[in-house]
Amino acid sequence: MHKQANAGDLTVTLENVANADSALLVGVHTKSADFSDDASRVTGQMQAAKAGKVTVHFKNLPAGRYAIALFHDANGNGKLDSNRLGIPVKGIGFSNNATGSFGPPAFAKAAFDVPADGTITQSIKLVY
Repeated sequence: MHKQANAGDLTVTLENVANADSALLVGVHTKSADFSDDASRVTGQMQAAKAGKVTVHFKNLPAGRYAIALFHDANGNGKLDSNRLGIPVKGIGFSNNATGSFGPPAFAKAAFDVPADGTITQSIKLVY
């Protein structure tokens, strides 16, 4: 496979994965007011969960500004479940280990640049 001109690679290490139940869903987003907005997701992967660390690779991302939102789908239903107060009941994480108040962090807090050529890495600690 040939690498696209003006494209970089992204390696994401997911840390603090609680267990090997089901999968981790990782989305790479462009600027959006809300990470739950599927229209802002440019690519994503479902990776088998395992306790501890899991690494995910995204190849040939066009150079630009992105942010990652992910969750541990331990029950395999494909949704980010939350309690009656809207607080997630599954492990979640964002690039730059950004946090938000009463919801996901602002895109600017989680944003990073993918270079036109080369690899960038992100290490994200899941919070349960």
